[in-house]
Amino acid sequence: MGQGTSLVLKDVVIDDWFFGVSSVSADGWESPVVFPGAAGAFESPPPAPAAAAVATPK
Repeated sequence: MGQGTSLVLKDVVIDDWFFGVSSVSADGWESPVVFPGAAGAFESPPPAPAAAAVATPK
């Protein structure tokens, strides 16, 4: 991408792809690639079990 703060992906449906973001400093240090979602996973985790109902005394 070169130097800049934004990039337009013309005619790309972003729902069909995973996009990661990384940065590189002037002296060559690179940050880890990050993207929204669980690291290393390409599927949503299963939903957490519902909390058990707690009975209250009357």
